[in-house]
Amino acid sequence: MLDRSTGHMLNANMIDYKWRTFRELPTIENVVLETPFPTHRFHAIGVGEIATAAGPVAVLMAVSNALGTWLHEYPLTPDRVLRALG
Repeated sequence: MLDRSTGHMLNANMIDYKWRTFRELPTIENVVLETPFPTHRFHAIGVGEIATAAGPVAVLMAVSNALGTWLHEYPLTPDRVLRALG
């Protein structure tokens, strides 16, 4: 559950977390776009792949949450954490 006024999760743990069922998920429509460039044998362009940048962002947010102050710089080094702590 999400408190929409603060953006904080209200579930105490993953046991109380309500997972979405397939009926609650939005419909996903797959579209294949063709391109005249011979870059791929199926002439398809990849769009919307999952980015690999989610991991570092999650770590940065977790450390920011633990410190109680926002860190906005990569890489997350001990010097930057100590500077944030004052």
